[in-house]
Amino acid sequence: MIVAHGNGTLQSDASEAAAIRTCFGTGENAPPVTAFKWAIGHLIAAAGIVVGQINNLRPIVSIPDILAAARLMKSLNPLHVVPGHGTPGTVKIFEDSEKYYALLLERVGRLAKQGKSLDQIKKEVRMPEYENWAAQERFLTNVEAAYRAVKGG
Repeated sequence: MIVAHGNGTLQSDASEAAAIRTCFGTGENAPPVTAFKWAIGHLIAAAGIVVGQINNLRPIVSIPDILAAARLMKSLNPLHVVPGHGTPGTVKIFEDSEKYYALLLERVGRLAKQGKSLDQIKKEVRMPEYENWAAQERFLTNVEAAYRAVKGG
C-alpha cells in the first residue's frame, strides 16, 4: 500500500497519481493507494522533526509547537516512525529532536537573558553535540526560531 503525500489539490493529486502509474502501472498488480492529509491537514509543527539534520525552520513554525508535536507523537507509542525526511526508526527520532530543540532553547535563552541581541546570539551560540548533523547552513533559522520562542514573539 502507498500512503501518498496527497494534500487534496487537483494539481498535486494528479501528479502523484501519474508518478505512481509510471512506477507501478495500473490494474491488478498496482498497489492500493490512500492519503489522509487532505482530511487532517499538514502537521506543520511535526515537520520540524527530522533525522540527523538541521531543519529549515520558517517563521510560521515554532519550537514549542515542534516539541509538543514530538511529545504527542511519542505518546502514541509507535513501533516504527517514518519521518518526512530521513531514515525510518523508532521513537528515538522524537527523543533526539526533543533534546536538540530543548538544548537550543536553553542556550539561546541564556544568551538572551544576558541581554544579547539576535545578531550577537547568532554569532555566539554553538551546538557542538550536533555538528555531525547534515544541513548546518540551516542552523541560523533554528536560532531565530529559538530567539522568537524565548522572547515571546
